[in-house]
Amino acid sequence: MTSRLTSRLGFLFAVAFGFTGCQAPPVQTWAQWQATPVAADTGLPDADAAMPTPLDTPTVEPAYAPGYAPGDPALAGEGFDLALRHPDFPATHVTDIYIDITDGRAHTRIAWSNPEEAQTLTGPWRVTAGRGVPGTDCDDPKTSNTTDTLCTPKGTFLVAGFADRLNSVPTCHYATWVVHEPRYIAIHSHTRLPRYPDSGGCIRMNYSVAKLIHNNSITGVTRVHIGGRWKPHDPMFIRQDAASLQTH
Repeated sequence: MTSRLTSRLGFLFAVAFGFTGCQAPPVQTWAQWQATPVAADTGLPDADAAMPTPLDTPTVEPAYAPGYAPGDPALAGEGFDLALRHPDFPATHVTDIYIDITDGRAHTRIAWSNPEEAQTLTGPWRVTAGRGVPGTDCDDPKTSNTTDTLCTPKGTFLVAGFADRLNSVPTCHYATWVVHEPRYIAIHSHTRLPRYPDSGGCIRMNYSVAKLIHNNSITGVTRVHIGGRWKPHDPMFIRQDAASLQTH
């Protein structure tokens, strides 16, 4: 009876996480990262592939999250931590976050102020971008920066602050704000990372990578560059792409 009850509780727990799509694995430390860094994901462009081109000025003027001003690092509340912060932070910090939202290969790479200090922690790592409202062209930069489109905005942005979790989905952790008000677009953890646009505009990524970025970025200093060829979800394309990955 006990084992049956435990099994049912485990099933319900799994279902609950399936609905939210978010989950928090065990905390990782910088030392653990150095010993076993999160491996670069397969099926992504080579390290020397072109990434989004940085713009000279931010695409939108940043509206900073409450409690944050330019030059501030992330804070961590109860139940959260800064264990993935580089020991030499802020001298060694994330200067640039490059996000390519090209359908089927969406990914991120990060650059550091002292690359030799964190050479294994640059990516690429898979991400999932905004699905877009049906009929909306999220590939158009102007449209992508419009409220209520469910697009991931294209352009260059200054980090606008941080949050332990998203208020709308509290189980999505370690958020780095790309745009705070009025759109609330963030980089954050998520366990559902399909190879096609699926989010409400935010950039989903592996829990540990989201935490690494959150712990080592600086408000108003770290830049986020978003580009690539977005297109709406095409089930046939995804099936063909998946089959191709299995044979290569």
